[in-house]
Amino acid sequence: MFALLLLVLIFIDDFDARLSKKERRAVLNAHNHYRRTLANGKSRSNDGKTLPKAANMLKMKYSRKIEHVAQKWASKCTGEHSYNPKYGENIAQFWPYANKKKVLKESARDWWAELKKFGMNRNLKFTETLDNGNTWHDIGHWSQMAWAKTLKIGCGVSKCPGKVPWPNSAFVVCNYSPNGNYLNELVYKHGKPCSKCKKCDKSLCVKK
Repeated sequence: MFALLLLVLIFIDDFDARLSKKERRAVLNAHNHYRRTLANGKSRSNDGKTLPKAANMLKMKYSRKIEHVAQKWASKCTGEHSYNPKYGENIAQFWPYANKKKVLKESARDWWAELKKFGMNRNLKFTETLDNGNTWHDIGHWSQMAWAKTLKIGCGVSKCPGKVPWPNSAFVVCNYSPNGNYLNELVYKHGKPCSKCKKCDKSLCVKK
């Protein structure tokens, strides 16, 4: 009985444990890669044109504290947003379940792809309805990833057998602080990379 219980606990912990150093590094590097691409004026919108360069794009840091919040929600396997007002949040589902590093990188890729699919206002203002007729709901994952003032990220991944639309799927949650997606505010400021900050690392502003 004890052995059986132990095996069950190990199985659960394997999927719902905190991320490894490599997994944290993978999702953090993915976010900073996309943000750096945007800061350098190399991210394309749905009209084929690149968005303006970013003067104040922060380099993100990883937070284990935020990861704990994200993992706690991911473990519930709701397939929905938590609507936690303290943090910004991106979610994704993958079927069938793959390793955490892979689904984290693919989540970031898919969230960023919203820019090329749905576009963004040329004035960089986050509005309820975009100039091209799409809405902020269409680009909400991308805009949270691109929000210049967001500094910290933490993510969680859970395997959810039968608890979300697809059995044995991965539920990915990334939380962000400070949160972004404020209507009628700029996603970032246009200008030469790092021109609005004191310290710079390859086109991203470094904040202690």
